[in-house]
Amino acid sequence: MQKQSPISITRKLSSVAILTLCIAILLVYSCDKEKEKSIVGPVEDTYTISGKVVKLPLNPSNIGFQDVTVYISGNQLADSTLTDSDGTFTFSKLSVDTYTLTMSKQPYIFRPQKKEVKISKNNIVVDEFYSILLDDDELKNYYITGKIVDDNCNIIDFIRVKLFEIKQNNSIESIGFTKTWQSGHFFYGLSFDIKNKTFILKPEKIGYEYTFNPDSCIVTVNDNIIIHNFIAKYSGSPLHTISGRIINIDTDLKSEFYCNVFLLDGKDSYLYYADSMGTYIFRGLKDGIYKIVPRNAFYTFSSDTLTVTVEGEDAFLPDITCEYTGSTYYTYSGRTIDTEGNAIPGVRITFLGQKGTFDTDEEGRFNTETAKYSYYVTRFDGTKSIFFVPSKSGYTFSPDTTWVTI
Repeated sequence: MQKQSPISITRKLSSVAILTLCIAILLVYSCDKEKEKSIVGPVEDTYTISGKVVKLPLNPSNIGFQDVTVYISGNQLADSTLTDSDGTFTFSKLSVDTYTLTMSKQPYIFRPQKKEVKISKNNIVVDEFYSILLDDDELKNYYITGKIVDDNCNIIDFIRVKLFEIKQNNSIESIGFTKTWQSGHFFYGLSFDIKNKTFILKPEKIGYEYTFNPDSCIVTVNDNIIIHNFIAKYSGSPLHTISGRIINIDTDLKSEFYCNVFLLDGKDSYLYYADSMGTYIFRGLKDGIYKIVPRNAFYTFSSDTLTVTVEGEDAFLPDITCEYTGSTYYTYSGRTIDTEGNAIPGVRITFLGQKGTFDTDEEGRFNTETAKYSYYVTRFDGTKSIFFVPSKSGYTFSPDTTWVTI
């Protein structure tokens, strides 16, 4: 038997040693990775807080208030965001903790002034913030407002909310009622002489088996905005929807188009403001016969009234077309410059003969569509001369008055 040389034996021993060393290194590396995993620990769950800012008085086409700064603080966090076009906002990646929300936009006031929100392993949708313009005219008004939803936060529209005043002798006087809009909101705009008076709010819907929590509430008007919400519960027969669309065939005035749609059921009437596409939907209706009536003073409609029967399912109505037949729509624009052709911003342009004022922008330009009271100045019939008078402290203008004749 041939003997192996010492050199070959040494080589084999070296290979075994290298293999043993590699295994040891792998074991050490594996242990280090296990330690690293235990240090990192499980990923923490995060949550969101979202909500909406509403502008008073309510605008039926869009109740939301855009570009309001929303601040959030808490859990060593300080952040902000802007509300979007429909007034909504969202903060994400939030830990379980308590946070404070506040609103800011000049020159407006907000109610509530701030809101504390506690996250307890779930996403939070907060009740609305409401705002009004901080000026002398608006602060003479007081608003009683709120929202009606069901247990799942679904909107309940077309609910009557009755208002009663409690007199000093404890007698009760009916003031009237309003209805929740398609957004589920209701509001009363009341004059300044109601400050510190006390009222009762009571929701109802005629012919429907709704109960409300609370069934009524007492509010004292001690602020410009008084907020109270209700939760509705329905226990009657199944409810359905009626929906359809109003199509404006006058494309030149498409951006100006809006339409009120009334629903009549023989007991009550409901008003829906069609959206920018002309779509409308009446929710929460029992089986029965209904009439749909579109209205806009400047348009004629292919159908003045549609009659529809709801029987066990939702109803989808044929399109109604409309055409503009109102007075002619005009806009006016111009520019103020000095003798060297430089723009003069901040010039007040007064519109004579109608109520309307507007200021020139940084380029010295003005346009009646941006006037504070533009809805008074942009539509009329017949022939008329329109006068514009510029004014700014320290300036004289040539001409001092200019006009156009339509």
